[in-house]
Amino acid sequence: MSGTLTLTAAITPTIVRMSIVRAKTAIYYIDVQNADGTPFDLTGSVMYYHASNGSFVIDKDSMAAGGIVFTDDTGGLATLTIVPTDTESLGAQGVFGMPCEFTLTNGSPAGTLELATGNLTISPN
Repeated sequence: MSGTLTLTAAITPTIVRMSIVRAKTAIYYIDVQNADGTPFDLTGSVMYYHASNGSFVIDKDSMAAGGIVFTDDTGGLATLTIVPTDTESLGAQGVFGMPCEFTLTNGSPAGTLELATGNLTISPN
């Protein structure tokens, strides 16, 4: 499963709705833009993805082998990969929904930008 997300680096975070299948690889192609629609320069930034429901958590980041890869720093492009082991601990029955968010930082809490908030839905395989 794959999809494309356009996230705007603005005061109000983008709303996202993500759907994946349990124990399957999901790839999301991310396009981060400034409020005026131009590419957001990701150079020197770290992007984080967090989704959780009770004790179940998926955390990804753009640091070494963290699940998010900047594919074009100056063009604002990145890829989020959620691998089968990230969701295997969920039961095989039922659909799980949980809040999720993308944040971006330049190395200090004062420089943290909430890019997107929304929901992640995980369906059984």
